[in-house]
Amino acid sequence: MVALVMKNPLLIFASEILNKAQVKESKKRSLLKAVSYRIICIISMLLITFLFTNNVNQSIYITIVFQSIQTVLYYLHERLWAKIPIAA
Repeated sequence: MVALVMKNPLLIFASEILNKAQVKESKKRSLLKAVSYRIICIISMLLITFLFTNNVNQSIYITIVFQSIQTVLYYLHERLWAKIPIAA
């Protein structure tokens, strides 16, 4: 079974394409990644805070403040890592 997977031409082709597809981590890409990740986090945090507070307004306020801070920190973290040549 393993030999079949290892010799599968489609998997070999896909692997070669993925290995060659190196995306440059630009500032715009880092920002888009941060925003898309934050959308997922916002929805999950809103639901969790509502479960704890049972108050929609309080849940929205907590979520907005926390997620705004987290978005900025994530972006700064990505930009810092873009400057570090470890595992590049």
